[in-house]
Amino acid sequence: MTGHFTSSTTDLLGVELQTEVTKGEGPSLSTTTLWYDATMKQTLSASALISWPGWPTFSQQVVKAATRDGFDGKKAEAALQQPQAPYGTGPALSFDSKGDLLVRFPAGAIDSAQRTILIDSKTASPLLSGLGQKALGASLHPTPFTGTPSANETWFTKLKTSPKPSDSPNAKPLPGEPATKASGNPTHPSTAIGVDCIVQRCVALTYDDGPADTTPKVIDGFIHAKAAATFFQLGTNVDNHPDTTKLLAGSGFEVGSHSATNKTLTGLGPQGRTTEINDAVNALSKLTGRPTMLFRPPYGAHSERVDAAMATQNLAMVNWAADSNDWQSRDAGKTTKAVTEYATTYTQPIIVLHDTYPSTADATTGIIEALRHKGIVLVTVSELTVNTGGMDAGKAYCRGTAVNQSGFGCQS
Repeated sequence: MTGHFTSSTTDLLGVELQTEVTKGEGPSLSTTTLWYDATMKQTLSASALISWPGWPTFSQQVVKAATRDGFDGKKAEAALQQPQAPYGTGPALSFDSKGDLLVRFPAGAIDSAQRTILIDSKTASPLLSGLGQKALGASLHPTPFTGTPSANETWFTKLKTSPKPSDSPNAKPLPGEPATKASGNPTHPSTAIGVDCIVQRCVALTYDDGPADTTPKVIDGFIHAKAAATFFQLGTNVDNHPDTTKLLAGSGFEVGSHSATNKTLTGLGPQGRTTEINDAVNALSKLTGRPTMLFRPPYGAHSERVDAAMATQNLAMVNWAADSNDWQSRDAGKTTKAVTEYATTYTQPIIVLHDTYPSTADATTGIIEALRHKGIVLVTVSELTVNTGGMDAGKAYCRGTAVNQSGFGCQS
């Protein structure tokens, strides 16, 4: 996977990611575009560039252009309704140097290879949303992105305890757009990135205290099932098992810090807190090659001073809505039962386990199968929150950000 910025202004960044997968018949390419708007403090998928009322006409124009270029128009129309690649066959959207709209379908959507359909600027411009107009300007006349918004838009407000799929902000027009959707088909697809955890039932399974000799078995279970989890690792164990940490990061799992030596941060002085936080974060970042953004305080304990230290290091804290008690039961069956019960009881829960126990490693496959049988999607902590505002540094989270926080050591 490679990536680069395509657009930039004070308020907006456009990012293009290209994924190449080698299969038996050769490399297969897909492109994804993501759009961050600082006024909404939110990243949205490509379909957000098109207004809600403009989508039916946009779809018609793409079908027309695809047919003109010798592709199957019906396949193009069907792909437009799908989530953007790599989660589906939906296209990436961006602009060329003339302001024409590039609709880039991944390999397998309308052809065996990735194909780009061009919609000229005169046709595309009236169909763009407010975000789309900003993206067009940021593509043609880029200026530095500051991260400080020129204005503030209320894109999303935390919802009731059990939100319905219709509550998803990704299924509604963006701020400033007409309040009513266009009538007729096709309808505007969701602007969510990946899994929308208001529309689908999600759980974030998290594993503490590793890596350990038992961690590879947990990894194998998730990889075999093509499922996701988040691992909060101790600096001392990272030093002892560096290859396991590299395997986790390289396999697409989310990796966060659990401190250097598992000391309670609230009982330490300024220097002790700094050492426990920074040493582990730096060790992880060096091994994974990416910034560490998530931190689980040992025993979930934090205070105003701890929060301030986390904010300084640009770390969000992740606690939990439910404890599997695997550390107490040491029984795979009991752990599976507890996790399944909590995942079906709570809304968007973060559940804590420990990859240091053989019984927890043994429970991996059973937990995944039980949750999927209940229609629950397994996501990372970031996936649980990304479509409802994400997380802020220096704050603690126990559930997805669609609802007010409740759980051990959380902030609303």
